[in-house]
Amino acid sequence: MAHGQKDNPCSFSWLDLILVLKDGKVAEQGTHEELLAKQGLYYDMWTTQRDAASPLGDDSPEPAAVEDAKSPAA
Repeated sequence: MAHGQKDNPCSFSWLDLILVLKDGKVAEQGTHEELLAKQGLYYDMWTTQRDAASPLGDDSPEPAAVEDAKSPAA
């Protein structure tokens, strides 16, 4: 991680590329926003961690990138 960046999974949005491994192989890759929009392994891990850390639990809002991905194209 670059100097000055927080060691917090929620701060991964500054990364250029994230690789998600499953069984020792790359299962997904992309930016934080791209991986959230795919709603795959990264999304599941990220939302699980977010919900565990959130005082609001399951009522906390979805990530903005996912909201944007669900919106109809303009």
